[in-house]
Amino acid sequence: MRNVATGIVISMAAIASVYSYRYKLLNGVSSVPRLRKGIVQVMMNVPFIRKKLLSHLFQAPK
Repeated sequence: MRNVATGIVISMAAIASVYSYRYKLLNGVSSVPRLRKGIVQVMMNVPFIRKKLLSHLFQAPK
């Protein structure tokens, strides 16, 4: 029981840390060309994201 509680606390701390530094992490990842290319490829394989992104790219400016 103690191991489960410790695991939950560590998981919550890790999630909170990633959430609080999410923009710094994203900037760090996007500054490496290979990682940036990989992230774009993964995101473009998600149909919902691809559809939203492409509809906004080719939309006439208002």
